[in-house]
Amino acid sequence: MEFKFSKTQKKVKSRNTLFSVIITLFVLSFTINTGSAQEYAYVANGNGSTLHKVDLVTNTIVGSATLPGAPSSYFVAITPDGSTAYTTNDFSDNVRIVDAVTMDYIGEIPGIGTCDGMAITSDGAYGYVSQIASFFSSSAIYVIDLNTNTIATTITIPGIGQTPRPGTLTPDGAYLYVPISSGSSRVSVISTATNTIVTNIAIGTAFIDGPPVMSLDGAYVYVVVDNAVKVIETATNTVVNSIAVSSTARAAAISPDGAYLYVPHLNQDYVTIISTTTNSVVNTVNVGDRPTAVAFSSDGSKAYVTNYNSQDISIIETASQTVVGTITGFNNPNHLVLFGASIPDSDGDGVNDEEDGCPLDPNKVEPGQCGCGVEDVDSDGDGIADCVDNCIETANADQADSDEDGIGDACDACPAIPDPNCATCGNGKYLVCHIPPGNPENAQQLCISLNAANNHIGNHGGCYWGVCDSETNAIGNDQGTIKTSQSQDAFDRAENNNPIVETENGNAYYFEVSPNPAIDRINIHLHGQSKDAHLYIHDQLGRLVWNQPLDQEQSSFQIVLSDKNMLNGTYFVTVRTNGESITKQVIVLK
Repeated sequence: MEFKFSKTQKKVKSRNTLFSVIITLFVLSFTINTGSAQEYAYVANGNGSTLHKVDLVTNTIVGSATLPGAPSSYFVAITPDGSTAYTTNDFSDNVRIVDAVTMDYIGEIPGIGTCDGMAITSDGAYGYVSQIASFFSSSAIYVIDLNTNTIATTITIPGIGQTPRPGTLTPDGAYLYVPISSGSSRVSVISTATNTIVTNIAIGTAFIDGPPVMSLDGAYVYVVVDNAVKVIETATNTVVNSIAVSSTARAAAISPDGAYLYVPHLNQDYVTIISTTTNSVVNTVNVGDRPTAVAFSSDGSKAYVTNYNSQDISIIETASQTVVGTITGFNNPNHLVLFGASIPDSDGDGVNDEEDGCPLDPNKVEPGQCGCGVEDVDSDGDGIADCVDNCIETANADQADSDEDGIGDACDACPAIPDPNCATCGNGKYLVCHIPPGNPENAQQLCISLNAANNHIGNHGGCYWGVCDSETNAIGNDQGTIKTSQSQDAFDRAENNNPIVETENGNAYYFEVSPNPAIDRINIHLHGQSKDAHLYIHDQLGRLVWNQPLDQEQSSFQIVLSDKNMLNGTYFVTVRTNGESITKQVIVLK
C-alpha cells in the first residue's frame, strides 16, 4: 500500500523518519467481567477519524465515534469499568475522549504533543501517555488525571530525539515499563509513586514497537523489537532471554492464561506464536495484509488481529491456531482493545450457550432435536434422540407420558401411576419387591395399596417397584448391574466384573453406572477411554446437569446426588471418547 501524507503528517515524518508510519499500536487487553456476559472490541483506524465498537458475538460493528481533527486514530485504551475510551492522535497533538457505551465523542485532552499511546492504572485513576519528540527536543511521559481529564504532571525523558513508545504497568501498578526507541534503545522503568525513572534496561540498537507485554504474575516483561522478543526479568530488571522472530515484528499480546505470546509481523502477513514456557516459537498463522496488533478474548478462545492494508480483523481460534473468521468495515485499522466477558460458545456453532438449547452439540439449538452434547443416537429409531427420549428402546414418536413420571407410556409398566416403574397385582394394588435391611437374600414380594407402595419405596432404600428379580423392575435389563438391595460397597467391583460395552466402531469399554436406582450417590466405573474423554449427565429433558473431563487413568469416581441437586427422575450418563458416545440410563430415587 502507498502511504500519502498531509502537511501535518509530513511534519511527523520528517521529525522521526518515522521508522514506519504504521506505528503499530499497543494492546491493553482489559477483559474485566462486568456481569453483562458481553465482550466488545474497540478499534482505532489510521484513516477516517473514527473509533469503532465491535460486538464479538455477532462480529459486527455496532457503534462508531467520529473524532475531530486530523484523520487518524492510532491508539486506543479503555478504563477498567468500561465507561470511557481514549484514543491518541499524534497529528493533532491531543488525546480524544469517547463514551465507550454510547460511542459519543466527549472531548479532548490538549497540550500533550505527538502522543503515542496510553496505559491506564487498574483503578482507572491515571493514564500515562507517551510523547514522541522531534530530533531537536526532549520527550516526556504525561500523567493524566482521568477524573478531571487534565495533565497532572510530566516525566521528562532525558536526551534529545528520544522516542518513548506506549508503556505497560506492572500488575500492582507500582512501575511503568516504557520502551525508548532511539540510537541506543532501552526500556525505562518508572516508579508511579514518585513519577521518576528508577533504572534503564539496555535493549540494543533495534527499533522497538508497541508496549512491552507483562506476564500475568508480573515476573517478566516481553519487549518486541524488529526481529526478536527480549525477555526482561522484573526482579532484576535484566534481559534474560531473546527469542528470534522474523523481521517487522510489532505489538504483541499475551493469552489470558499466560501460556502464549502472539506477535504480528507487519510485512510478513502472519502472526508468530511463542510459548512462554519454553520461550520458543511454536507456530505461525497467516492473517490479513500488514497485521499491526493483537488482542485476546477474555476466555482466551479467540485472538483478534488488526490488518492495516486489508482493512479487516482476522479471528484466530487459539485451540486450533487457525483463522476462523474475518470482521470487515474498517478504515486501515491500527489497534484494538477488548472489554467485557466472552459469552461461551461451547460447541462452536455460533450460538452462545445462553441462547443455545444444546450448548454441547454443534448441529442443533433445540433440546428436542438433538443429543445435547452427545451424538444424535436414536436407539429405537423413532426420531427422538436417546438423551431426550422417554423410552429409549421402544419407539414412541409421540412421547406420551400420561403420569408425567419421565417414562413414556410405551415402556411404563404403570403409565397412569407417577412412579419410575411398577406392576399391578389386581384390586387396585401394586407389586413391590421388599428387601429386608441386612438380609438381601430374603427378598419378599408384596402386593399392597398405592399409598403403602409409595411409602415403602420412599422409606426403604432397598425396595423397588415390580416383581422381585423381574426384568420389569426399576433395575431394567442390564444384568451386569447388581441390585439396589446390596450395600453400596458391592458396586465398587474389580474391572473383570464390569459390564462391557461394544461399539459399532469395534471399541470395547468397561462402563458401569450403579446403583440403579441411585439413592444418595452414583458410582461410575470406566476403562478404555481416550485421553480426551468427557463425561456428561443429562436429565430426561436433555438438560445438562453435570460434566467433567476424564483422564485415561481415571477409572472410578462417585457423584453425591445432594451436591449436584439431582432430583428424582431419569438421567442419562454419557461418555464421549474416541470420537463416539456410550450412554447408560440411571434412575434417581432419593
